[in-house]
Amino acid sequence: MGGEIAVTSEPGEGSVFSFSIRLLPAPVVGAAPEAKPVEPSQEPPLRILLVDDYEANRLVVKAFLKNLPWKIDEALDGAEGVEAFKKSKYDLALLDVQMPVMDGYSAARAIRAWEGGNGLPRHPIIALSAHAFSEDIRDATTAGFDAHLTKPFTKENLIETIKRVVGITGFTSSPAAQPPGGPLRDPDIEALLPKFLGNLETLIAEACASVEKGDLETVMIVGHKIKGAGGFFGFDSVSELGGTLEATAREGDIANVRTTLLGLASFLKEITSHGTGSL
Repeated sequence: MGGEIAVTSEPGEGSVFSFSIRLLPAPVVGAAPEAKPVEPSQEPPLRILLVDDYEANRLVVKAFLKNLPWKIDEALDGAEGVEAFKKSKYDLALLDVQMPVMDGYSAARAIRAWEGGNGLPRHPIIALSAHAFSEDIRDATTAGFDAHLTKPFTKENLIETIKRVVGITGFTSSPAAQPPGGPLRDPDIEALLPKFLGNLETLIAEACASVEKGDLETVMIVGHKIKGAGGFFGFDSVSELGGTLEATAREGDIANVRTTLLGLASFLKEITSHGTGSL
């Protein structure tokens, strides 16, 4: 083979053998495909303040935006959101309309007053609401919002609205497909189903306890949360029941409040007995 063998020895130390051979190049069985460079996101970085008292809604928004270079900070009510907005530099705020302590309308007005009083430019604010009536959109505009999104909105709706109000151009998007009678098959959203169902169970228990105390204001708030979040997971019947719970609690109709809570509990029992994997 045209090679060489060599040996060196040292008394009392031992011997070292070495060899070299000439080999033909091995045949190429299959070249590995050339790695394609990962394209960096073309979206400009944004810093966003997300204000919503319901955890499920915040989780959905973050899941929708997770693959974009946008940093999201969170606040749990309007007052907390206003203070956060004043302390940090944000490109955009997403405000839920109905929240405890301070609602979204009041928070938007407070931010606009702070901007005006300090000679600051107007920052985009988007309203997130479970209501789609024309008066709700009008109220949002009057309060200082730049856009209004009705829950459940899609990932595409959210991203396009954000880009529009901050002035990002040159984007296209197509609506998400929703299978009949089922939730959106977005793996990021499906991963949140156990969390959503756990939150739903907690809300139903909270509403039941509040009914016994005669606290229909809390029941109304619970209904509003359920109404806004159910549709994100394709549970239109849950959203409808949440809306009924909100309306009957506002009207003081305790009998129908109890009936609606039974309907929600039955839904939860049926879903959990089948497992979220079948959704």
